[in-house]
Amino acid sequence: MKKRINKLINKSLRFHHRDIHEELDGMKLRAQVKSRFYYIFWGVATVSVVLGQIYVGTGYRMMAGSVNKFFYTLTEALEVRNEFTEY
Repeated sequence: MKKRINKLINKSLRFHHRDIHEELDGMKLRAQVKSRFYYIFWGVATVSVVLGQIYVGTGYRMMAGSVNKFFYTLTEALEVRNEFTEY
């Protein structure tokens, strides 16, 4: 089996491909260093987007509470007014 593999590798075309694969393996090491920074960048970006969404959601919830309080007060005032005008 080993002789058969060596025979395939020793062919000129296969040897050329082996050189290409060695070169690609060298490039993969650099890509792994870049991928670390890639994941750090996207991790920070993801965290900042999530925190921004929480901030906006909290503000929206506070605004909705204020609007509900306003409408509740307005409804009560209109009900009181209607009570006095009915008589």
